Amino acid sequence: MVLQITKNRLEQLYTLSPVFERFFRILNENSAIALQTRLIQLFSSKAETNYHSFLKKYPKIVNRLNRKQIAGYLNITPQYLSQLK
Repeated sequence: MVLQITKNRLEQLYTLSPVFERFFRILNENSAIALQTRLIQLFSSKAETNYHSFLKKYPKIVNRLNRKQIAGYLNITPQYLSQLK
């Protein structure tokens, strides 16, 4: 199920419920931190290191994704990913 709320309604909800505002602020902060951590890892490490980190972090989904999807996540070409395997 997907719920949709307009920006104005969301702002009203934040005003009416500080707990709700705090929850979503923390959720957004944690998402931003996770994204920054992933980008730093991606751009400061070698592709081989990133690939092994990916395998360790997501062992259950690696067999459900094709090479192109994994390569895209790692910001490398599918051909280079084949060389790493």
